Amino acid sequence: RMQLPNGQKCRSLYSSHELNANAHRAHNDQMTVGNKIKFSSCPFFFKLQLESNTHPKPFALVSKYSPPDCDLLEASSKALYSCTYGGEEGLSVVEATTIKQVVVMIPHEVNGEEQFFMFEQPGNAVTDMGGFLLGSKDDEDMDG
Repeated sequence: RMQLPNGQKCRSLYSSHELNANAHRAHNDQMTVGNKIKFSSCPFFFKLQLESNTHPKPFALVSKYSPPDCDLLEASSKALYSCTYGGEEGLSVVEATTIKQVVVMIPHEVNGEEQFFMFEQPGNAVTDMGGFLLGSKDDEDMDG
């Protein structure tokens, strides 16, 4: 798992064990690539030393979701980000620092096709402005 600057813990899909029943949802994330926001699922993290005499850099193998369905996004006043999962075709390696927050991608059906809509924890924008993220007692026990 990797702790993000906002205090959230992003877990890989292939974590060796999970103590929290909801932990499986923490492997979806929102990242910034260039000026674009993208969503992905993270199978695993790794470190790689790119040059001798330098520290290893953290990377993540991610499977990207498609851009949101434009029609649904416009019809919902930019509230419903509905994407299709990229699976193995969407695999790529990104610097771990591009991951900005953990999101939940909830399955739903649109015109007979399985899609996923993005849900983010309310208040995440405030944590990026110097606020704080409240955790539960279960998080303290698990992350100790």
